Amino acid sequence: ANKMVYPDSSEIHILEVQKAEKAKNAKDSALVNWLKFFAAETKEEFEMAAHTSSSIAKAWGIVQHLSGDEKARMIAEYEEMARRDQEDRLMGARREGELAGKLEANQVIARNLLKKNFSWDDVAEITGLSLNEIKELSQKNTH
Repeated sequence: ANKMVYPDSSEIHILEVQKAEKAKNAKDSALVNWLKFFAAETKEEFEMAAHTSSSIAKAWGIVQHLSGDEKARMIAEYEEMARRDQEDRLMGARREGELAGKLEANQVIARNLLKKNFSWDDVAEITGLSLNEIKELSQKNTH
């Protein structure tokens, strides 16, 4: 599953496009109008939805531009792929930082336990470090 991180200022609306038929008879609201736009299949339906708000009209203009211009569509797709790649790199770096922080914390705990004469097996069990890592830490503590 894809995990996406959204800033705290984000507001997310989930629209069930399958319910668009029911929405056609519903009182016009901003969300219902967007639902009609996303469910539109014909040019006429898109244009009717576009007349309900300037935001939807702008979206319809972008859809028309991208649909009619293969180069613009490809650029938009590449920009989206680049944005996702950047997000993946940032999430990977964040995970690496978190893992490095946990490893460093466990090494500090291990050093303290070794100073208190805990056995290597106990230190390994408590910290999750390998016996080789504990051996190295033990050797560093004595030098």
